[in-house]
Amino acid sequence: MAPGRPAVFKLLCDQTNGSIAVFEEVVPTGMGTPLHIHHNSDKVIHIYSGHFIVRLDEVMEEATKATGYSFHAGCSMVGGPSLMAGIFQLYTG
Repeated sequence: MAPGRPAVFKLLCDQTNGSIAVFEEVVPTGMGTPLHIHHNSDKVIHIYSGHFIVRLDEVMEEATKATGYSFHAGCSMVGGPSLMAGIFQLYTG
């Protein structure tokens, strides 16, 4: 986890036989996530508060409260900067 971005792990991979991990993260205003790729796992995020910029491959949009996204393994993704966003994230094995 990045400094200044508190996260709480709700479910760990070793608790699910390697199938999923779930955590909740608060992204402070102005912070984001650099461009990256999850080569071996899918990712689902749910924005439950605030605003967050989401880019999936070449498509970029503003995510607001009650917005969800699904990222398949191998796609490029980036997030931020935020306006104090609360995010649940789920990763598949």
